[in-house]
Parts: sequence; structure tokens; C-alpha cells
Amino acid sequence: MRITYIVAFAMLGAIFIFFFISVLRYQRKYIHLQKDLIKAEVDTLEKERQRIAGDLHDSLGPMLSAVKLQINSLDTELPDDITLIEKASGHIDNIMSNIRSIANSLTPKLLVRKGLEYGIQDLCLYTQSVFPIVIKYQATQVPRISGEAELNIYRIIQEIIHNTIKHAHCKELIIKLYSEKQKLVLLTADDGKGFEKDELKDAGSGLGLRNIETRTEILKGTYEIISKAGGGTKFIFEFPVSTPPGNIL
Repeated sequence: MRITYIVAFAMLGAIFIFFFISVLRYQRKYIHLQKDLIKAEVDTLEKERQRIAGDLHDSLGPMLSAVKLQINSLDTELPDDITLIEKASGHIDNIMSNIRSIANSLTPKLLVRKGLEYGIQDLCLYTQSVFPIVIKYQATQVPRISGEAELNIYRIIQEIIHNTIKHAHCKELIIKLYSEKQKLVLLTADDGKGFEKDELKDAGSGLGLRNIETRTEILKGTYEIISKAGGGTKFIFEFPVSTPPGNIL
């Protein structure tokens, strides 16, 4: 009788272990599938951005240049017509400048040519030239990482800058990028209005923050938001870095 109980318990234990292992395998497969879907979605988004930037640069740019050339070639001596031509030419110049800015935002050329440090620096300089905000950027011993990782970190910073300008009502934004204990650390802090924990939960449902979460997850990183009403907002990101050769895992 005792042997029967022992055998029964052993069988139940084996079934439980098999069931537990099966659940773990399913969860791992599900998590892996979710990560693949997220990465595919982000890759598709970046390809679409590249396509739009290419269309703006290769199609609209030359067309506007041709229109400007035709306008400036108009032969007239009437002062009103000359003034109108000059205004139209100036408007075309502004439109072309905006197109270049949009194209660069979609596919940052300096990031591709010189890497993450210079890409972020260029983004900060451009933002300060357009918006009334001071951005203090510092990069220290930034390790070599893949182009895909650089682009994702660039997009994270781009999103934080956008949200800061739109919601924080701050005068200054600090951005620091440095390596520490085989991790790439990104720190941002503003002196804006901040928000309480309940507002933070609501902010978590926003598209901008979801975009940040998605890209952080792709890089196998972690992040934390520290904020309080009247005390500004701070983001702390940590991305794992392998050595050698120093690429993000």
C-alpha cells in the first residue's frame, strides 16, 4: 500500500514538474515572440522614416529649387512685381530649410556619419536654435555600440526632448551619457513643473513613453522616472554593454 502511495506521489510530482517546465517554455517563447514583434515594428517605422526623408530630399527639394529658379528668372521692372518675386523666393527658401530639418529629424545624417555623441550634440544645438530652452549635454567615455543601438538611444533622447518642451515648461534640460560597470548610462533632468505619482501612471499610457519603453526593451535596458510636482523630472537609463568588443547586447 505504501509503495502505491509513493508511486502515485512520484507520478504527480513528475506531472507537476513537466507542467511547470512547459509553462516556463511557453512564457519564454511568448516573450521572445513579443520582442521580435516589437523589433519588427520599430524596424518598419525606421524604414518608413528613411523612405519619407528620401522623398523629401530627392523629390521636393529639386522641385522647389526649379520653381525658385523660374521665379527669379521672370523679367520685370515693376517694383511691386520685384517685391512679390523676392517674397516668393524667400518663402521657398524657408520651405526648403524646413524640409531639410524634417528630413534630418527623420534620418539624422550626423548620427550615421559620426556616431551617437555627435548626433546628440547636433540634435541639442538644433533644438536650442528653435525653442527657448537651454540644453546642457555631456558625453564621457561612451563605448562603441552598434548603429541600431545608437539610433534607438538617439530616438529615446529625441522623444524626451520633445516631451520636455511640450509638457515640462522648463528652462533647462541636462543630458548625460557615460559608461559605468559595463553599462551605458543615460541621464536626463529638467527643471520643469514635474508631476506626482498618480500623474506618472497616466503619463505611462502616453504614446511617447510607450515609444521610450519599446526602444529600451529592444536594447535589453532598464529605466526609471523620478519626478515630483515643482521639482522637475529625471530619467535614468541603463543599457548593458558587452566587452569585448563593446557592443550593446
